[in-house]
Amino acid sequence: MTYSLQIPSIMHKTIFGNLLHDFHRVPKRKSFPITDVYLDKEGNQIIEMALAGYPKDSISIEVRSNQITISSTGIKIGRESNIARRAFQKTFIDYNTEMDLANAIAKFEHGLLKIVIKPKEGSKCTNIHIQ
Repeated sequence: MTYSLQIPSIMHKTIFGNLLHDFHRVPKRKSFPITDVYLDKEGNQIIEMALAGYPKDSISIEVRSNQITISSTGIKIGRESNIARRAFQKTFIDYNTEMDLANAIAKFEHGLLKIVIKPKEGSKCTNIHIQ
């Protein structure tokens, strides 16, 4: 066994990452489906989800209070592959209730689900001039 010094990063790797993995055989957690969440230049919250193989009508987006849930019960296809068959559910919470979840815009093109959520009018950042 060889150990190397790892610099902590946003991927939660630490100096002890290899040590814990080698001794405890901790399985790597996989997040399905692959999701990216970011802010665009206009301050909109963007959720992108890789859903290749899922038909648009098998995907559900539900908004309740301050959370948005994207899910699918999975689909049955006539082959043995597990690709695009399994069910999933991911919930994103707007803890500060600053986003207009009810008026989100969702597009599904080429296996990529993109949800654009604009901030509520009163939650936009403003600058105050100092006199």
